[in-house]
Amino acid sequence: MRRQFQEILALVRAEEPAERSFTVEDTEYVRNFYPRERLILLGCGHVSQPVCQYAADLGFAVTVGQALVLYDGDLVVGGGTISLMPEEK
Repeated sequence: MRRQFQEILALVRAEEPAERSFTVEDTEYVRNFYPRERLILLGCGHVSQPVCQYAADLGFAVTVGQALVLYDGDLVVGGGTISLMPEEK
């Protein structure tokens, strides 16, 4: 049984769902395990601070980043750029 729970833990840590099933008196029980829900907050203003705390209290994995929107429609987060406008082809 320990090996089964280690496999479940490895899957959940890899952000994959897992399940454990067992039968008692001809009734099958299934326990599902899911990775933590994730919340990404862009902007570190006064509104996001309590939202961050509430989400963490509810069990979310919280990532907070300060975003900068450039004049050409791109979003810069942590040194990477995300295009907000689809490129014309």
